[in-house]
Amino acid sequence: MDLKKTSLVIFLILVAIGLFVIYPSEIKTPFTTLINKTQIQNKIKIEITPSIKKIKSTHIIKFEIDIESFENTEIIDQDLSETSFGIINSDLIKPTKWKPYQQSKYHVKGTLFFSPIPPTFETDSQSSVSPNVLKLLIFDPEEREYTWTY
Repeated sequence: MDLKKTSLVIFLILVAIGLFVIYPSEIKTPFTTLINKTQIQNKIKIEITPSIKKIKSTHIIKFEIDIESFENTEIIDQDLSETSFGIINSDLIKPTKWKPYQQSKYHVKGTLFFSPIPPTFETDSQSSVSPNVLKLLIFDPEEREYTWTY
């Protein structure tokens, strides 16, 4: 019985090592979460937390968004991938998908996803003096702008 346990442990260790070698380190790179921003405008409260993952010179961006409104509930049912866009430095980026994961009549939480941003965009600072600027604009129908530097 000890031989079976020892064999099982050795097998599991080899599988774990194999997965570590096969599983690319780029995929394992965690997202960097920027500071959240909250804005109340036209009786609608929106809180946004962006996350960025940099793999080589490609950027992957997503926004966790929490919207609450008791009087202007039409925004709760909006597809934010159709009513918003992002800007990195001066480059326009369009969202690919809005995925709500919690929703009620007056409240919605979800994630706004963007396609990976290729290195052709000016997303890498040319010097340590000029950081990247990330903006998210949401139209509900008024424009809301959120800005971060990283």
